Amino acid sequence: MEAVAAGAVTERKPDDDYVEPRCAHWGELSQTLVPSTPQDKEVKENTPGVSDDETSQAESPAVSAMLHAIAASHLPVCSQQQGEPDLTEREKVAILGQLYHEKPLVFLERFRTGLREEHLSCFGHLRGDHRADFYCAEVARQGTARPRTLRTRLRNRRYAALRELIQGGEYFSDEQMRFRAPLLYEQYIGQYLTQEELSARTPAPQAPRPGSPSTPAYPLSDLLFQSYQERELQQKLLRQQEEEEACFEEEEDSDEEARWMTTLTLTTWTLWHVTRRSDTLMKRSPRMCPAQT
Repeated sequence: MEAVAAGAVTERKPDDDYVEPRCAHWGELSQTLVPSTPQDKEVKENTPGVSDDETSQAESPAVSAMLHAIAASHLPVCSQQQGEPDLTEREKVAILGQLYHEKPLVFLERFRTGLREEHLSCFGHLRGDHRADFYCAEVARQGTARPRTLRTRLRNRRYAALRELIQGGEYFSDEQMRFRAPLLYEQYIGQYLTQEELSARTPAPQAPRPGSPSTPAYPLSDLLFQSYQERELQQKLLRQQEEEEACFEEEEDSDEEARWMTTLTLTTWTLWHVTRRSDTLMKRSPRMCPAQT
């Protein structure tokens, strides 16, 4: 029977229109392949002006508008190596069109943030798929949401992320805050700490562990790392203090220059006003002028 099956496979001619079915990948529509009839072959042969490539490239106005809108957006169409020239809009449209026809669900998932509500008609053939329905509903919500609603949603997400950091207990600890902004920590917290709290911040070497007299309870590598980290923090604190002092000096210089310019302007204006008034008075009272000989 195996020989008969092999013979049947070898007897199949290459010009038959039969195509073996393959498993559809994620995002592809599973279609039933139907062999073409002799009438279809005659129609193709009698229509020399239209090829299969031109038929596949022909896009409806809605699909073409959607592809051009995504190509003009900030969304990356494909991955590029550093130094490669940017894709032109025509190349982007070609890549997007190929992905849209081959894997429409992948196209919808990847570029749904750049779609608008009027583009949903291009995915009508995906209705019934729960993933496509979910993405289409998300696009519709984005189109109907107001800017104020979007801002509120963004603030809620930030607040939720902040609560997660607070519950974690690491991000807002004294050690982490001091590491991120040593000058700010020193101004608001560090300068009010007592000597005991300052000494407790740097752990002292502990006694050896029981049963192992040569092994300390606090590893030497941790002590070295903490001393290195403390030195880095002190250097960062000094740099920030120098930058702050430089900013204060610049502000004082600018304030002094502004005051000097204001004084000079007022003095100039006063002299001009006095001179003009004296000229006016001399014109009105000619008796005050010196007598002419």
